[in-house]
Amino acid sequence: MPPVLLVLEKRAWDGHLDGRAERLKELWEKAGRAVDVHTLATNIGDVDQLRGTLAEVEPLGPLGCVFYNAAGIQPSEVLTTPVEEIEEDFETTTLALYVTAQWAMPLLKNSGEASPSFIVTSSLLPEQPLPFVLSSSAVKASQQNVLQSLRAAFGQEIHIGLVKVGDMMSLEEKNLNPARIAEETIGFYDRPVVRWDDDIVLHQS
Repeated sequence: MPPVLLVLEKRAWDGHLDGRAERLKELWEKAGRAVDVHTLATNIGDVDQLRGTLAEVEPLGPLGCVFYNAAGIQPSEVLTTPVEEIEEDFETTTLALYVTAQWAMPLLKNSGEASPSFIVTSSLLPEQPLPFVLSSSAVKASQQNVLQSLRAAFGQEIHIGLVKVGDMMSLEEKNLNPARIAEETIGFYDRPVVRWDDDIVLHQS
C-alpha cells in the first residue's frame, strides 16, 4: 500500500480539492513515486471538525507526509485590523497546525517510511514583519515557533521543516511559480537525514 500524502489547505472547496489532487498525483508520479491521494473537505479553523477529518485519514494507509499549506496573506493594517480577523488567522495558521501535529507525530513515527515528513509552507514574514500585513506577520511567526519546537522534539525521527517562499508567487516568475515551488518541495522532502535540521528558502533569482 503506498504511503498517504496529506495536504491541508485553508481553501477547501470540492472543485479546488479535486484539481489539486490531480496535480499532486501528476507531480509525484513524474518524480517516480507511487502515492495515494485522497480529497477530504473540512473547516480547518473548526478544531472538532478538523480532528474528525484527520481520523478519516488513518484507515487509508501509512502516513508518509503531511504538507500544511493552510494560510493566505491578506492586507491587515496596524491597529485597524479587527481582533476577530487576527484570531481567525491564528486558528487556521497556528492552532490547526498544532492539532494536526498532535495527530500526525505518533503516526509518522510509527509509519515505517524512510522519510516521514511534516512540511509547512511559510514566508520571510517571521524575520521581516510588514505593517500592512500585520496579522499574517504575527501568525507566521507563531507558526514558525511551533514548528521549531516540534523539530527540536521529534526532528531525529521525522523530517520537520519549512518551505519559505521569499516573495510573491506568480505564474510569470521563473523561480516562484507554482510548478517550480512544487518541484523544490519534493526535493526538500527527498533530503537525506543529515539535512533534516534546516529549512528551504526560495527566492526570485
